[in-house]
Amino acid sequence: MTELDQIDVNLRTSDEQAIRGTLFSNLNSKKGLILLHQLGKNRDSWKPWIAEFQKTHNVLALDLRGHGQSSGSFQDFSDDDFNAMKKDVAAAVDSLGKRGIEPKQISIMGASIGANTTQNYVSVNPHDKAILLSPGLNYRGIKLTMKDNAALVVVSEEDAYSCDSVRELEKISPKSKFIYLKNRGHGTNMLDAKLVKEIVIFLNK
Repeated sequence: MTELDQIDVNLRTSDEQAIRGTLFSNLNSKKGLILLHQLGKNRDSWKPWIAEFQKTHNVLALDLRGHGQSSGSFQDFSDDDFNAMKKDVAAAVDSLGKRGIEPKQISIMGASIGANTTQNYVSVNPHDKAILLSPGLNYRGIKLTMKDNAALVVVSEEDAYSCDSVRELEKISPKSKFIYLKNRGHGTNMLDAKLVKEIVIFLNK
């Protein structure tokens, strides 16, 4: 894929937040993938791996509210503000829908707060696949249950809070797949060629 395959997009949420993102199109695919970064980062954190995901999906990487070029400042956020990030996902789903990509063909992958936001959205909305990198049971007020979801969940064992959370999630989510890594850090820092290959396989089952 070339640089011509990406365009910046401007989204407006139902609560009037301005969300910026980058769309990496695949004209041969009717599948979408929304990427949600971790706290304090932005959509560029996915950049090294976009080309792999773009081979099979139209990829929309967001700056969540309070981050990057989107409106607000996460340092000032309440738990309610973090929970409202699911509205950023809804705006992204609507944007892909205008390009002919149905909600049930859209997967969502998030890291840390992005993982919790992913689960917060997919628990009540149609979607294809969900991938959670380093989620927490209750992170910034976003609580996870996962009872009805079949997600791919990835964590590194030394990442204590996330690892403890994932072990609890495994007890209540028998349909999900869990990957435990060692000494790989948190969120998108865990990504390497091997893990990305596993994620691509999961996305295309």
